[in-house]
Amino acid sequence: MTPPPADQAPVSQVPANETPADSAPADPTSPPRTPTAAISVWRRFRLPLALGTLVVLVGVVVALMAPRAGEGIPLDPASTSRAGSKALAQVLGDHGVAVHRETRLDHVRSALQEAPDGTTLLVIDSYLLTPEILDGLDADRIVLVQPDSQTLDDLGLPLTEQQLSSPPDVEPDCAWPAARNAGPTELDGVGYRLLGSAPAPTQFCYRVTAGTEEYAPIVVTQRNGHELIVVGSTSVLRNDEMKDPGHAALGLWTLGAHEDLVWWRVSPLDPSLEDQFPTRDPMEMLPDWVNRVQWWLIAVAALAIVWKWRRMGRLVPEPLPVVVRSAETAR
Repeated sequence: MTPPPADQAPVSQVPANETPADSAPADPTSPPRTPTAAISVWRRFRLPLALGTLVVLVGVVVALMAPRAGEGIPLDPASTSRAGSKALAQVLGDHGVAVHRETRLDHVRSALQEAPDGTTLLVIDSYLLTPEILDGLDADRIVLVQPDSQTLDDLGLPLTEQQLSSPPDVEPDCAWPAARNAGPTELDGVGYRLLGSAPAPTQFCYRVTAGTEEYAPIVVTQRNGHELIVVGSTSVLRNDEMKDPGHAALGLWTLGAHEDLVWWRVSPLDPSLEDQFPTRDPMEMLPDWVNRVQWWLIAVAALAIVWKWRRMGRLVPEPLPVVVRSAETAR
């Protein structure tokens, strides 16, 4: 027998009737391993815990990303966006004007009644209002922002509107003190032109020629003892326009005439406005052609059903096999 080389270690041999310790089979008499109580509880509740954690994280993210009241809303006194009006509201507050942000008619009435001295009412989205609502509001000055022609006509102001692109440094060219104090400025937006006879005295400020006619972005008149101001340019309200001295001065003089300013954005969801408008059937608001089209669609659907039914034909009975071979039932 040849001995192993010197550089190789001898290999230990295991007898055929023995097995290594690490490959020994488990004792069949030993009890099976069972998970501990903590592992069982974790396996049972890990899915609900994961879902609950996900819901909490989503809620925290939404709460952090959700805007505050008025944040991001155009012409809102609490909004710091470019189209917001927080800058003007802060300037007004620095000059001693209390700004009341309201979205409901009943709250507006309460704010106007609680004001000790004169008040200014700023109305945004005035197309939702009727003359009766405006006449019932006890404000010394009412400022309407970009009202449409129908609203103005209902108020006894036969004005037509036109989009304006104003040149810079337009003179007020009117006797209204706020415009004269603000001085020349540039007012883009909506301009108004008189179509008939306006109640006297009515002043048209910052007039700009559009085509062959002159349009004014600021109209000042009187209605039922209240000063009514029509503002067609939002430049006097927006945050990104307050860097212009003319815009800032005109906004301050227009809205800062009294110690209290009620900033009202009319909402179509205002429950206090429900009794001001008659309830209409939604079907009455549909165009006339909808009724004809729906009957045409019903007729087409009926013809399609009849056509498909005739193509299918009648049911034909077919006898089932009585004898089944065993080969067909074997797996």
